[in-house]
Amino acid sequence: MSGVKTTAPRVLVTGGSIAGPAAALGLLQAGLVPTLMERAAGRRSAGQNVDIRNVGREVLRRMGQQDRVAAAGTGEVGTRFLRPDGSTYASVTAHAGEDGPTAELEILRGELSRLLLEATSQDVEHRFGEHLVEVTQDRDGVHTVTDQGREERYDLLVVAEGRRSRTRDLVFAPSSPDGVRYRDLGQYVAYGTIDRAGDDDQWWKWLTALDRRVVSLRPDNLGTARAALAFMAPAMGVERIGFDAQIRVLRERFADVGWQTQRIIDGFQARPQEFYFERAEQVTLPRWYRGRVAVLGDSAWAGPTGMGTTLALLGAHVLAGELAEHLHRGSSFEPERALSAYQHVMRPFVDKAQKIPPGIPGLALPKSAKGLKVLHAAHRLAASRILQRSARHLRPRSRDVPRTCRSIRTFEPMWCSNRDRNSMPSPTASRRVGLGPARTQPSHRNRVRPCSGADGSRPAWIRLTHEEAHRPIGRIASPRTATSEGTHHEHSGDRRDRAGRAARDPAADRAGASGAGADPSAGPGRAAGVGRGGRW
Repeated sequence: MSGVKTTAPRVLVTGGSIAGPAAALGLLQAGLVPTLMERAAGRRSAGQNVDIRNVGREVLRRMGQQDRVAAAGTGEVGTRFLRPDGSTYASVTAHAGEDGPTAELEILRGELSRLLLEATSQDVEHRFGEHLVEVTQDRDGVHTVTDQGREERYDLLVVAEGRRSRTRDLVFAPSSPDGVRYRDLGQYVAYGTIDRAGDDDQWWKWLTALDRRVVSLRPDNLGTARAALAFMAPAMGVERIGFDAQIRVLRERFADVGWQTQRIIDGFQARPQEFYFERAEQVTLPRWYRGRVAVLGDSAWAGPTGMGTTLALLGAHVLAGELAEHLHRGSSFEPERALSAYQHVMRPFVDKAQKIPPGIPGLALPKSAKGLKVLHAAHRLAASRILQRSARHLRPRSRDVPRTCRSIRTFEPMWCSNRDRNSMPSPTASRRVGLGPARTQPSHRNRVRPCSGADGSRPAWIRLTHEEAHRPIGRIASPRTATSEGTHHEHSGDRRDRAGRAARDPAADRAGASGAGADPSAGPGRAAGVGRGGRW
């Protein structure tokens, strides 16, 4: 390891998939010293396509990983809905800057994990093949014991594992009021990797069959294809039986489904190491921290929301930002207030994503031929050009997006030269930005902290410009805050500063107030400007 300050708070992060490495990267950039621990003997390369939506793209940009993730995408061009004979009855093409069934950023779970692990490999200790068996804590730290008998003490423990996390259960006992709760969704899902065929293309193909069954086939960028089979059924413990028995269940359940179903099952059988069978369920946790232990990602909020990866990235970024805010105050490291703020910021996003309509997923998987016709009609309507065009026009405008999702209060992973340091915005032209209710800080607290040298030894803690701080970053809508804190009030120092600039150059002030000259590299989903004077 290089460049680690032993005086900085030490954090143990458990889980090496996506949320864990993302948290380790954020904590490193925030000035803490993370250690990453993964139960598996090595990096898990298997996994299906995951999509990064809305605010998740902004998080990647701030972490400095957006370009790398985009370059490693699967190349999926859209979604096609199929009949049993393989013909298409509806299709939705992916468009840059928009998230439909196929998101703008589609990547394999294993590839995203690899990129995040590589980003921390030089400065974060990675421990594979090790897990915690005992966790105790007091007011000053967390004492941990691993399965290898290693006893250590950390300032903070972050659990970023899967939905059946055993480390989480060491702290939040399932029988306690704060323990995990599972909601069964009545569905089994089998995932796997299969060999690519000559007629496979770059479309995601989706077949809904009678008796509540689904067949899915998606492209990847590794010369194979990713497939899934799902069916509605009462809980029978199929996820716990052996691999061969699970394959027999799939052959029986999908014996009369046409298209390439049997090829998919044969492919599953040929690659048992990349096969996974699970019961669809939703994970809820009343609280995501206890003392000096925080829970993140699927350990805290798993479920078939379509937002799992985005929420994992966002949660890691918010957690690191709140801890960085606490750390830079210069007081002793007591993270409980930062963890409380992390939970407060993330809760509206997670609650919204986990609001599954009654009857889902069952209503989307009809049992009868009549129900299947209704579903096909709905797919055709959703895929129609008129409806898609209308949906683009009906996307929330900046003033329609709740304040809580317009910007993220943390840092930008920027390594600055002296020239960059001198070009930083002035204190009165800067803003602390946050996902929570807007609060204007006194000008003396808005000073830009010094950047490090150009050698990149330490990321800079900077403030966003006024225009950047008031630019929406996504389309996630969390509940509006009913208190007076939810309304933005311009600080008097900013009014004086803007008035002075207007006297010197009225045209420049008009351009700045309207958002003109905003950074064109801000990316899709971020509006170019806001209302006059930066108000919403």
